[in-house]
Amino acid sequence: MKSYIRRALEAGQIADCRQFPEKDREVDAGYLRALALGGLPAGMRVVGLTITGTLDLRDCGSAGNPLPALRIEQCRIVSPLTGDAPDTVSIDLSRSHVASLSLQGSRFTSFSGKGMACCAEVDLSGVGPVNEGGLCWIDMSNAAIGGNVVAVDACLQSAMIAHADPDEAPTCTGFVLQEAQIGGTLNLYKSKVIGGLSLYLARLKGDLWLGQCRLVATNGWALNANDAEIGAIYATREPLQAEGYVALNGARVRSRINLCKARLIAREATALSMNNMQIGEGVCLNNVELEGRLGFAGLRCQGDFSLLGAKIAVSQRDAILAQDAQILGSLHLSADPETKRRFFVKGRVILHGCHIGNDLTLCGANLHGEFEDIEEVGDKQFHSALLASDLRVGGCIKLGEKSQLAPGQRSLVSNGALRMQRVEAGKDIQLFNTEVVGIAPKRKPLNSEAADASGSAPDNTAFDLSYSKVGGILIIGDNDLYGSVNLYYSDTDFLWDTNNGYPKPASDGTDDIHLVGFTYRVLMLPDMEARNCPADLRRTLKARKAWLERSPFDAQDYATLARALRRSALTNEAREIMIARFCRELTMLVRGVRDRKAVPVQTEQKEADPRTLWSRATAFAINAPHYSLAQISDLAHYVMMQIYRLTFGFGLDPRRAVVTLLGSFLLGWTVFADANRRDLMIVDQQPVATLSDRSAIGAGLSTEVADKVPCGDMIDPRLFALDVFIPLVDLRQESKCEIGVADGSEATAAEATTLKIIKAIYAFFGWIVISLSILTFSGFLQRRNELLGGDT
Repeated sequence: MKSYIRRALEAGQIADCRQFPEKDREVDAGYLRALALGGLPAGMRVVGLTITGTLDLRDCGSAGNPLPALRIEQCRIVSPLTGDAPDTVSIDLSRSHVASLSLQGSRFTSFSGKGMACCAEVDLSGVGPVNEGGLCWIDMSNAAIGGNVVAVDACLQSAMIAHADPDEAPTCTGFVLQEAQIGGTLNLYKSKVIGGLSLYLARLKGDLWLGQCRLVATNGWALNANDAEIGAIYATREPLQAEGYVALNGARVRSRINLCKARLIAREATALSMNNMQIGEGVCLNNVELEGRLGFAGLRCQGDFSLLGAKIAVSQRDAILAQDAQILGSLHLSADPETKRRFFVKGRVILHGCHIGNDLTLCGANLHGEFEDIEEVGDKQFHSALLASDLRVGGCIKLGEKSQLAPGQRSLVSNGALRMQRVEAGKDIQLFNTEVVGIAPKRKPLNSEAADASGSAPDNTAFDLSYSKVGGILIIGDNDLYGSVNLYYSDTDFLWDTNNGYPKPASDGTDDIHLVGFTYRVLMLPDMEARNCPADLRRTLKARKAWLERSPFDAQDYATLARALRRSALTNEAREIMIARFCRELTMLVRGVRDRKAVPVQTEQKEADPRTLWSRATAFAINAPHYSLAQISDLAHYVMMQIYRLTFGFGLDPRRAVVTLLGSFLLGWTVFADANRRDLMIVDQQPVATLSDRSAIGAGLSTEVADKVPCGDMIDPRLFALDVFIPLVDLRQESKCEIGVADGSEATAAEATTLKIIKAIYAFFGWIVISLSILTFSGFLQRRNELLGGDT
């Protein structure tokens, strides 16, 4: 056998030993080493041998004079175990230089190529253990490979390594390419690596192929490619399967990542980690299944990040952690349009501080964020499915869409709140065709002293978009929301909303829409009905009043709505909205008067304590003056504002002002006409209108002087009433007559005095009514209230 091998190799041929009986194929590894170092013309190319011992070629060859090609294919290399199994080496090319290497189909325990240099391709296809279920691992750390590394259909399994230090980071030992330099592609198609694949700090000029590859962790890590540099990562023909932690933290991928339909099962908390990774194009994780967390915090992706049809389930609370990620394309967390498979997440999706250049889509998605002891804030435990504060999106944020994957199925179903505070969207934000359950918070133990810092969002929030800026249209329609909607101090140019887009009104009157500080320019559906017909004005007023009443009171919210209605040429509706604002204030005033207590209510005690009763009596005596003054002041304010509402509609309703003017005029006309008829109005004794007989001055009447002449037809009661009522306008009626008892009248002096008081009051109210009427007709108060929200 040895002579045959020598003759074939010296002749530059392949020594194919498969023609000999298996029992005659055995050869010592030392003999092959001697041949390899003897200067074979075409290298050592043997097939079908059984090699005993360790083929030790450490430190052989050089960069200028490498070993010739080594082709040891379909051979069995039987090496006795020396000490621990991890120390056993079947082939050792550490720090050697070789022209090319092929171990295709060979069986061995381990191959060590630490620091080796290979000018061409390394072929490890079909390698595996000597015995079924045995060990077979490869360590090529710090190797420099000039071509591809091909390990198609390889079966590798490393021994368990027990670290002396329990805090020491786990490593991958099945196939180690740590800090290796590979000039081509690493192909692991259909391979099985038990012990994990290490590409830590490796540099691949080509791609990483993982189609139908199975990576199984023995120390927690299935793939360690942290800080590696790779052309692209593909698993397209057949999906990748990994059992353990897949780490790509800090790696740089010049092209794209495509791991469609991959199945990653993590024994630890994280299944796939891509933190601080840099990707030249996009990421496609469509239809993947992750049993563990997906993390891409600090990611820099130049294209789209797609998770269409993905399924992510975790045993802890966070399923996706993507803080401060930057994606220049779109982030798709939606159903796959081809397979119709919905995006599913069990655990929270956290996108704090993300920057997305195009769109964020959650259409055809199921989010489940309910876990015990989650998101503890102050003395409460909140449950959220999506957390995305300080999110920046250049395009649209689509939380659901009109189309449905199946009849009766919501586009987005979320078991937990959608909290998106301080979001900026360049275009639209859409909450449409969704079902969101805002889970009420659970109370922590009462001994907690932390302050409640939940912000403006109510406890049972379903959708929180507070402090956000929408560059296009904010769309809220056709939803099933179980919890409140919080739009606290958000801003949008256009608002498209319907009644069924908000939660159903609470039976107990709880505020379930928070609009405090919410601003918008244009209402696209004033009546909140998605119909093609023009808006019904009465329905508009009714719907929008009810909309505002479901929010905590803020005067600016009414002003914002009135401005938007005015821009839509709904002037009367805008006026009625501002009137509704003042009516609600009066209702709150009455509630305050009713709820005000002279003495603060204290907790009830089981037994009456005389000292407590005495202290309460003392407190009542001290607070009574202030309490009475406050009650009287508020009641007087309420009465005056009610009069103002009935007469002028708070200075906003010209129709009521006209009625008030007509009523005032008719009242004056009636009073002064009756007074003139009863001779309670006499000619005013002006010198220019009198005669004098040197003893008396009076009106000229024949040849006699009289001083109590009834006015009669000298005035018109209608004009007289107007002359008294309208200030700064002289109709020459009031100067002709004054109040007094005419000669021959049955009226008394007391009636005349009463009439004088009535006239003075009528004139005083004339100043007030005319001034308020001018303000009402001019629309000054309407514009001022819309501008300032009614604040003074």
